[in-house]
Amino acid sequence: DTVWNRHAGGQHRAVTDKIGRVENVTYKDGAVIGDVILHGLTQNSRDAAALVEAGEINFVSVETVGKDRWNPGTREYEATDITFTGLALVNRGACKVCTLRENSEPASDSVPAPAPENTIEEDHEMAEIDVKALRDELRKELSEIYDGKIKELSESYEAKLAAAETRIKELETAPVAPVTTPDPVRELAAPAGARVRIENGEVFASEWV
Repeated sequence: DTVWNRHAGGQHRAVTDKIGRVENVTYKDGAVIGDVILHGLTQNSRDAAALVEAGEINFVSVETVGKDRWNPGTREYEATDITFTGLALVNRGACKVCTLRENSEPASDSVPAPAPENTIEEDHEMAEIDVKALRDELRKELSEIYDGKIKELSESYEAKLAAAETRIKELETAPVAPVTTPDPVRELAAPAGARVRIENGEVFASEWV
């Protein structure tokens, strides 16, 4: 609910950059609205209040983090989760209705006219905040994925290592079978049989060997 006199813009803000707060936050007609209270306790807050009263500043730019998804039907990103972290007073808001005074805009000589509806413009400092938030969210999601995978692989490796150590111990304590010497190789004797002789086409046994 903090109101700042500027966006972070890649560097830390001083405590005196906090110039107020937002109260009575509600949701109405597709928008989040609330009462911007400038405390006037610091010179920064008093200067901002004087600029607002003079009509020199009327736009606000909210600071948010969250998630969105692409709608192919409308060809737009739609927010699925939004967390408000504050807002800053700016010369040009994120949209033409992001103003301090409802349905009121700054004088034409102090603030450029709103861009046509068919053009898309982004506040540079707000873009830096969004990029940082998205980068942190992506780093968190990847960390959860890879940390889980590393843990899974580590547990699998430890289980395999434990099984291998158990098998080695079993082999070390298993009884060793005695080594036997095979019988020496002996030459085979000639097969026993009978000699024959053939006379006039007839076979006669001659002798046994």
